[in-house]
Amino acid sequence: MSVQEMREYAAAYRAGSTPQERLAMLEAHRETVMARLEGVHRHLAALDAKIARYREHQDGSARSAAREPRAS
Repeated sequence: MSVQEMREYAAAYRAGSTPQERLAMLEAHRETVMARLEGVHRHLAALDAKIARYREHQDGSARSAAREPRAS
């Protein structure tokens, strides 16, 4: 939760909000967190794919260099 959201939650508590109202606030925040998490997972998958491509290229280059005759 952002600082502002925490303040709003605390203010709602102090103002006598019902447990159901506070639960709704927490559930809304959970949805926000889940959306961010999904975005992070997409970024991580893209990063993993890019790393894999670099490793494949690097491994392929190393194998090619090992097969090429060396100049004397």
